[in-house]
Amino acid sequence: MSAPSPAPRTVSVVCPTFQEGASIATFLERIRSAHPRFGPVRLAELIFVDDGSTDGTLTTLRDAERTWTSPRVVLIVRDRKAGTVSAQVLGIQRSTSPIVVTMDADGQHPADTIARLAEAWEPGIDLVVASRYVPGGSVDWEFAHRAVISAGARAISRIALPGARRLTDPLSGFFLVRKELVADPPMKEPGYKVLLYVLARHPRARLREIPYEMGTRIAGESKLVRGLGFVPSFLKELARYRRLARSQTASVPSAADSR
Repeated sequence: MSAPSPAPRTVSVVCPTFQEGASIATFLERIRSAHPRFGPVRLAELIFVDDGSTDGTLTTLRDAERTWTSPRVVLIVRDRKAGTVSAQVLGIQRSTSPIVVTMDADGQHPADTIARLAEAWEPGIDLVVASRYVPGGSVDWEFAHRAVISAGARAISRIALPGARRLTDPLSGFFLVRKELVADPPMKEPGYKVLLYVLARHPRARLREIPYEMGTRIAGESKLVRGLGFVPSFLKELARYRRLARSQTASVPSAADSR
């Protein structure tokens, strides 16, 4: 008797964008090429939340929105840069699938991993996180100081948030989440790390990690390369999440946390 086929599941993908003109066409082509290999995973839509790009990003995305059918492309344009966290939360809330993957459009998150995240999810799991630090995962830092900064940020995150201690890669920007966990509006202040926001909002979320090999950026550079000005903002963001986590722990558990 042959093994039963895996149950089909539908997933949406959310990508925040800002001035991605040099990479967005390549990113879209990678998704298009990988999609036929997704097996039982159906990619319903790619949702892009753009914070007012002026470099051709919107032209490319509007063309994809007009011509793509499977998956379809949805473009949400905001008139100002309001932060990655609020963009991702807005995209998740607008999605049509019960499970949603968040990823970056700079090429560092491999398209094939979308299907692996969805295959690793099952009812009862709230988050499936793609990790660079579990066996099988890897990251080749462009600059040595980035590895040092990342290690420091991970350590501080684990000190501040109990939920972050349960992951090897709590700063991952590549993960799957049940849509209902992100039903509330995002915090008004801008933020970098939506996974930390979700962990603070749901400190007892049921977690799973899978490895992935972080790729090379298609074009451009990260905030870490441009300077350390993000550090005070990140620490303030982490302090907000710490207060949020404390309030959630003290309150009556949500349905997602009490299963």
